[in-house]
Amino acid sequence: MPALEPVLLGEAKHFAYFQAIRLLRRIVRERRGDAADGPAAPMPIHTRPNLTLSFPDTDVERIDKAEDGGYRVIANFFGLYGVSSPLPTFYTEDLIDETSKGRHAARGFLDVLHRVLYPLLFDAWLKYRLSLRIVEEHDAAALRPLYALAGVDVRTARDAGLHEHALLRHVGLLSQRPRSASGLRALLADALAPSTVDIEQCVPQWLPIPDDQRTRVGARAHRLGVDARVGERMRDDGGRLRIMLGDVPGPLFRELMPGGDAFRRLRFLTRLYLTQPFVVDVAVRVRVRDAGPARCGDDAWSRVGLDAWLGGPSAERATSPEFRLPTSLFDQARPHHAG
Repeated sequence: MPALEPVLLGEAKHFAYFQAIRLLRRIVRERRGDAADGPAAPMPIHTRPNLTLSFPDTDVERIDKAEDGGYRVIANFFGLYGVSSPLPTFYTEDLIDETSKGRHAARGFLDVLHRVLYPLLFDAWLKYRLSLRIVEEHDAAALRPLYALAGVDVRTARDAGLHEHALLRHVGLLSQRPRSASGLRALLADALAPSTVDIEQCVPQWLPIPDDQRTRVGARAHRLGVDARVGERMRDDGGRLRIMLGDVPGPLFRELMPGGDAFRRLRFLTRLYLTQPFVVDVAVRVRVRDAGPARCGDDAWSRVGLDAWLGGPSAERATSPEFRLPTSLFDQARPHHAG
């Protein structure tokens, strides 16, 4: 970036005004070592109009470096004097005459206003360019409307072990209605790469019938074809799905077990995307060459029912452990064996 400064100072006319201001602000930040999450410090960059009535061919006439290390930009537009001034022309003519006599009081007074007007112009230009506000200006306020579309805030994503910008590229998925299995697969495939992700829908399950809703002949729920049920449970095909993760590397496989960082991401993203209270089962198949045999006293590959196998790794032994995602933050994930 220091190599850019001579180019800006020597060839200012080749830059658009807003591009020049962006680059100067970046040079100042790198020179001062501003922290991305620190308070914004004033920028020693001041703009004044070009005192001339000749028609300009560029936005920027020149850029000068001030004695205090700041920069003075001479612009050919948006000034209270100069060729684009909204004031009558004789104001600019008087300033030109005053400058030729070595006096600068009137121009200096107007430049006090320009120190406010030009930064306001830059802020107005920047307002709806969210990518520049987030990446270059480190403006946390620009993240809030984007996360509002996703239904979360920065703190929630960070608590789930995600980078604060990780969900931004999925705002389109998270703002769509209705939600789909392909959308959930795309979300998880990005968060759990390089694993493969498949979603099995409509997994059957048996649900208990509450006692006060069971059939009682002559009493309740006894109309055939309407509300009568035989037994104490009924089959449901619409309230359960299974997430199948395949070819999972060994380190990621261990993190996907309940309590790991990847498990927290999986739980957060799944519950964030689903709008219905589905029962969610997760099946994880480790990459065969990464599966290790169980060893007494070893922390890895030793949890029975999850990541423990007897003997060396093989396609037959490295079966998929399956567990159910908790329905709330207070539930514990538990191994689940489908019937």
